[in-house]
Amino acid sequence: MELRFECLGEPSRVIARQPWLNCGDRRLDWDDCVRLTANLPGGTTTAGQSRGCAELAGAMRILEQLNPLIPHWSHIALNCSDQGATERFYRQWFGFERARTVSFDGEQIIFLRREGIYIELFESTGHALAERGGDGLQNPGVVRHIAFQTHDLDAFLARIGKAVPISLGPLTFDDFIQGWRSVWLIDPDGVIVEVSQGYRDEDQDHRIGNPAGRA
Repeated sequence: MELRFECLGEPSRVIARQPWLNCGDRRLDWDDCVRLTANLPGGTTTAGQSRGCAELAGAMRILEQLNPLIPHWSHIALNCSDQGATERFYRQWFGFERARTVSFDGEQIIFLRREGIYIELFESTGHALAERGGDGLQNPGVVRHIAFQTHDLDAFLARIGKAVPISLGPLTFDDFIQGWRSVWLIDPDGVIVEVSQGYRDEDQDHRIGNPAGRA
């Protein structure tokens, strides 16, 4: 049982896998999404709306209501030695905005949001368990890294310059997927953050006539 959206070329193109709606793997366009969501409580999608990725993310959240048995992704929570520095990092380089602050037991919790993705920031006085490097910690039960995708990795690297430390890369993975490249950064608290370009699923290789993922 799966629901997944992704932009293909034009932001108005969507792939939705919804076995529980008997749609199989068929391709849905924006108007299909409008028809599916038109009568749902809280549905705000209309055919005349802007067709950007943010709206597609909103449509995804609405469609998930059709299958309440499967929870959808909510957020990650980060412990911060300096909440302000961590917030500035994700706002400046990854486009997050503050969505809410909550005071709990004398502490402030900050929620950052970008297109339906949330990061929750906790102030912490603890010490790092280990020094991170490469593409992240290798220990079981520990998050190795978090990751973002870009359409132009070189432009992103030019934008950050030397302002953000790089722990690994950029590396090229053409042996697996032609054009797949990644770099790994270190956020203010030592969390490894991957920025990747060119990854695609295997079924996309078939749709572009490249089953092996190579040129």
